[in-house]
Amino acid sequence: MRSAPPVALVCDGGAGWRGLQVLLYMLAVAAFAGWLASHVESGRFGMAAVVLPASAAAGAIAWRALRPRPQRLAWDGERWTAGPQAEAGEVEVMIDLGAWLLLRFTPAAPGAPARWLALSAAAAGGGLHGLRSAVYGRAPQDGATVRSPERQPD
Repeated sequence: MRSAPPVALVCDGGAGWRGLQVLLYMLAVAAFAGWLASHVESGRFGMAAVVLPASAAAGAIAWRALRPRPQRLAWDGERWTAGPQAEAGEVEVMIDLGAWLLLRFTPAAPGAPARWLALSAAAAGGGLHGLRSAVYGRAPQDGATVRSPERQPD
């Protein structure tokens, strides 16, 4: 059995990923502010006066703090690498929505934290099929031959 062809992509998740993260921060702050306001017994208008500005402030802060941090993810036919230092590790698909993937990269180095990589089909372009082949395919057996990207048939 042949292994998946080599593929290299830049994962940043796009604006949708950033927006989802901001929304989660806003909801968390809104829930906390609502809980606090409920203890004051200020009524609906008082609660809205606390919850809306708090969640809007959380959204603005999160939008600024969560700037895209593109990560290069590559499969060379034998192993996965990610990040600026091309750190070796394993990749697992956590969410696959067709046009958007959430991957977890676990470095091979002991004690290194796992990284979450979001990838949209628009950003991946034609490399998405190769990525899926590599992620969902079986790892090559010992002694299996792997073709370099230059020798792949067109």
